[in-house]
Amino acid sequence: MRWHGSSWGVPKCGKTVLRKRNNHSAIAVEQDSKFLDGYVGLAYLALQQKQWKALADTTERLVEFAPNSAEFWFLNSVASFNLGNTEQAETSIGRGLRLDQGHQIPEMEYLYALILANRHDYGSAAERVSAYLRLAPRARNAEAAQKLLAEFQERAQDSSRVSR
Repeated sequence: MRWHGSSWGVPKCGKTVLRKRNNHSAIAVEQDSKFLDGYVGLAYLALQQKQWKALADTTERLVEFAPNSAEFWFLNSVASFNLGNTEQAETSIGRGLRLDQGHQIPEMEYLYALILANRHDYGSAAERVSAYLRLAPRARNAEAAQKLLAEFQERAQDSSRVSR
């Protein structure tokens, strides 16, 4: 499973604009390695272009500069998950969820469900998809999330039958 959450705050714009934005962000970061806005720009560009290694590298810096940002931990988890580093993805999503007390980023629940499913913890994964659907009932991927919820619930039941 891969994270394909392209609707989460990613600006839509043409390739020329993205290249210019990327160049400006890279220059800003080079000039001041603690220039947060430059890193944020690079992170969202990497997310939009599905450049997971670049997103991981950028968000590692972002969480150093702003360790209390649920958003940056979420992005780091997306990168780690897509790079196949589920242990790091779970650590990052855990930090993000603890920081997002107001549930401003419901997509974290969905991503955590995917991480748990990779560990074959389908019962917990189903709980997380259910939480996501409660928090974002009109999400663009709500129908797919409903199907995923049913799949995880079925797998959880199958697992409990096998373990008896």
